[in-house]
This record gives sequence, C-alpha cells and structure tokens, in this order.
Amino acid sequence: MSRSNAELGRLVAEGRPLAVVFFRYLDERESLAGLLDLLLPEGASMRRVDGLAAVFDPATFDQTLAVFFPDAASEEEAVGELERRRDALVARRATAVLFFPVGGAAARRLGETPSLASWLRGQMYTSGLDELDPDTGGDEDFERARAAFEARTRQTPEAWWEAWSRGAIESTLVNHLLAVEAERLCIEPLA
Repeated sequence: MSRSNAELGRLVAEGRPLAVVFFRYLDERESLAGLLDLLLPEGASMRRVDGLAAVFDPATFDQTLAVFFPDAASEEEAVGELERRRDALVARRATAVLFFPVGGAAARRLGETPSLASWLRGQMYTSGLDELDPDTGGDEDFERARAAFEARTRQTPEAWWEAWSRGAIESTLVNHLLAVEAERLCIEPLA
C-alpha cells in the first residue's frame, strides 16, 4: 500500500468523529470513497449520504459515513454548521468523512475558521499532493512511476483509467489502489 493510501486509510481507522478528503475531480471523489470503503476494518462498511443531516443524527454515530455535497453553497454552509455544532460530534464512534473539492468553497471557508481547521488537524487528506506531481519538478520520478505502472499493468495510465471508468476492470482493493495511482499518473486530462 502506498504512503498516501495508508494515510487515507488512517482517517477512518483512528475513530475520530470527522475527517475531510479534498478531491480534484468527481471521478476521483468516487475512487477515493470506494478506496476508503475497502480500507475499513473487517466487518465495517461505509454509507454514502448527501449533506450534513446524517452526520449529526445519533442513529448514525456507529456508522462510517461518506458525505457528499451537491454544490458550493452547501459546502460552505456545511463548514459553518460544523463550526457551530462540532461539540455535538464528540459522541460519534465512527468517522464521518466529508468530501470537498480542492480549492472550493469549503476549503476557503475552512481557511476562515481556524478553530475548526485546528480541530480537524491531522484528519484532512488532499488527493494529488504527493511526490508524483509533474508540475513540482519531479519529472524524472514521475516518468519512472509511469514506466513502473505500465510494466505492472501492461497499459498506460490513461488506457487503464479509461477501462476502469467504463467498468471493464473488476472492483477489487488492488484495482481501487491502481485507479488512484493511474489517475495521478495521467498526462492527458481525464474525461
């Protein structure tokens, strides 16, 4: 398991009431939610919900939740509500994982609420912030990682991702990990 995937799995393993995953693309959000579900401890499962209502519902305190938001306004409202009501979350025994876009309204609002950001410290994961970013001067490492991926899968990251996206590749833990890796290694924009 890669360092970033281990970090992602840690979010739900520690049993803190809340975690945040920042994603770049909607497809990536789905891949990360699927990967998190596979990384849960034996016998646990993740329930997907829209909005914050379920997060504060005591009936869900033993359920790991993947929380999605339909638009920027609801993301921003969610951060405000979390700031006001975070004490109500202390009783949660399973993690509610909120999914927000990188650089979106929620990220900006978190920057304006330092007490909530501090409370979430260590419980935030940002997809794509790793050593394989070709825009940070790691071209040699990036090309080496692409070559290693192609040697393992006998496909370019773009070809593998396309097959994964249309359901031609089986949904297994290994393939979810490969999906995240392929997405990170794609040179061409993903559809």
